[in-house]
Amino acid sequence: MAPAIGHPNLPSPQQLLEQEEFKWYLRFQEDTTEEEDKFYFQSQEGHPSTTQKHPQSPYDVQTSALNQPPHEKNATSNLTARGTPSRSYPIKVLPSTQQLLKQQEERWNQRLTDYASECREEYHRQSLEYLEKLYRRSDEWHAKSDEKNKEILKLSVQIEHLICDALYGKTEVMKLEENFNVKGALEHMVYYAKLRKKIGTDCPPETQAGLNELAKAPEFTKVLHDEVASRGLELKAVTSCIASVYNKVLRRARGNDYIITLYKEDYTANEGAVLAAFLRMQSEWSYGLKWREEANYPLS
Repeated sequence: MAPAIGHPNLPSPQQLLEQEEFKWYLRFQEDTTEEEDKFYFQSQEGHPSTTQKHPQSPYDVQTSALNQPPHEKNATSNLTARGTPSRSYPIKVLPSTQQLLKQQEERWNQRLTDYASECREEYHRQSLEYLEKLYRRSDEWHAKSDEKNKEILKLSVQIEHLICDALYGKTEVMKLEENFNVKGALEHMVYYAKLRKKIGTDCPPETQAGLNELAKAPEFTKVLHDEVASRGLELKAVTSCIASVYNKVLRRARGNDYIITLYKEDYTANEGAVLAAFLRMQSEWSYGLKWREEANYPLS
């Protein structure tokens, strides 16, 4: 029988196990510094700077083994297949699954805390920017609003002056035309109401139509009720005279005095109450005409 051909260069199973253990040692020693590795191997090879000059006693060997850190253990590696000397390598114990989960949770909690802090800082920064923009735009808006208000006030004053001039001119024309009486006062009243927008633009141009619109105003209703009550008249009968009061005045108006004068003898009690209500209401307006009520027209 032919002899078995040997393979002297192949490592034994024990040597393979030691090689694998050495690989695992190198993998879990990433946090070991280069100086620590150098010191360790120098001490194992008998470097003169780290080895003792005298051999250790058995007691020293036992003491050294007892003082070894609990998180490391020795693994014997007899890597003699390639001529590598036998050494002992400390191998760290792998953390448990619970420890890994705890470490991962701590890292995520720290990330979440940092992210929340960054979000708060960013929100605070953006809030300050928004407030700054808001205040700046508010100041700009107020400045523009003040300018607009000043412009509106200026225009209002100009319009008021124009209305005053127009009414003054209307009054002078009434005197020149000898129309400074009840009839002219009613026409002046409708003209003034249109300037002040008290009557809508859709109102017909006739004076009676303007009086009908003014009679719908609450201020006229209040004054009319007072006149009816003070004269002891019936409200319904007095109100029915409103629609034709200008036609009555057109036929009976007379006088051209310095003040508008209502003569009672020229109108019925109900008509006189309506005219008194109109004249009283317009006298309370700005630039209103003064008026009075007399019993009879003076004889010349």
